Amino acid sequence: QVVHYTVGQHYQQHYDSTPVLRRYLTMLYYLNAVEEGSGGETYFPLAVNGSVTLGAKSGAAEGSTAEIAKGIAVSPVPGQAILFYNYKEDGTPDAAALHSAKEVTKSEKWVANHWVVLPDPEQ
Repeated sequence: QVVHYTVGQHYQQHYDSTPVLRRYLTMLYYLNAVEEGSGGETYFPLAVNGSVTLGAKSGAAEGSTAEIAKGIAVSPVPGQAILFYNYKEDGTPDAAALHSAKEVTKSEKWVANHWVVLPDPEQ
């Protein structure tokens, strides 16, 4: 699927997979440059951008980890792509796959989606 966004367009937060259409992974290809500062980022509000190992002074158990910096925004760069899984290793949907396309404020944005679909378990 090829998608074209013009000034003012965006795509609200959504998941690519549903119980009926089981898209295991998504590959999103950026086809053109969006002027810097012009929006168009792919935004994952529930994704965790790293973790930190906690020391004893934090009040947590030594060596435990905490998630930090929730939310990841990926700027469109032509010729690059992002790949993300819509399911965890145990086969359950991954909440971190929630994403949106931020509003394009100048120029335009072209992307192409490629999905790998899981077979229907009923068949």
